[in-house]
Amino acid sequence: MIKSTRLMLGSKAEYSVRKILKNELKVNYIKLDGQLSDKAIIYLDCGDFYLIEGSHSFKLWVYLAPPSRKYVGYEVTSLSHFDLTNMVPEAYEKEYPNLKYTDVVHSPSTWQNKVFEFLAENGIRLDVEALLNKEDYRRYVTRFGLPVVRPAKSCVSRVSSESANDVGDDHKGSHSNASPGQRILSPLAIQILLYLHRHPDSKARDISRHLGLPLKAINHVLHLDLKGYCIQVSNFNWINSAEGERVLINSGVLGDEE
Repeated sequence: MIKSTRLMLGSKAEYSVRKILKNELKVNYIKLDGQLSDKAIIYLDCGDFYLIEGSHSFKLWVYLAPPSRKYVGYEVTSLSHFDLTNMVPEAYEKEYPNLKYTDVVHSPSTWQNKVFEFLAENGIRLDVEALLNKEDYRRYVTRFGLPVVRPAKSCVSRVSSESANDVGDDHKGSHSNASPGQRILSPLAIQILLYLHRHPDSKARDISRHLGLPLKAINHVLHLDLKGYCIQVSNFNWINSAEGERVLINSGVLGDEE
């Protein structure tokens, strides 16, 4: 499910990791300031949803669209507790006024259920059995049953879990053959449409750089998921089609721009 990750380490956590890995620690990571010195935090892009989760009592934050790359992009070098718990949610609310998020305390017996239920309430189906070991799954089903997936409440629709797993792979799924009006678009696809609305005649690498995502993943969405919504012009740049602009208007993400 995971498309990309971003590691964050406080000074104490960084020391521990370096002590264990020594010169093998070559991953690019964000330094955490102040009260986060003992924390290890990771950002996970899961395609249909996005997680920021940390150690040592740091909550699990679940977003339905990607947080601002101002906080999770590869150019970011340091973050504070205030950034992660106040600025990221605040920026998200401004950019996606129609999309919810939640923060979950890691209570031993309920935290997973809260995450699964939040996603199900917002139209995201997960294979719970595949995400838990056998004993945890048996215990979970006995106590909670399986989440009932409801229609997405927001205007921004999502790819199915099956097609979400294919982002970044060289494939052509059945969703790419559907007509634009029949297809459902992921938050990433909407983000690309929004970028092209603001910056028409852009290259795929410009979108990749702006969103902080691999070029391969961007090209996959442009050529497959957004077929009919975007047009590649003679100089290999991209623009939105009339259908793409219509989807943006209907999604509600344009806000006051119109």
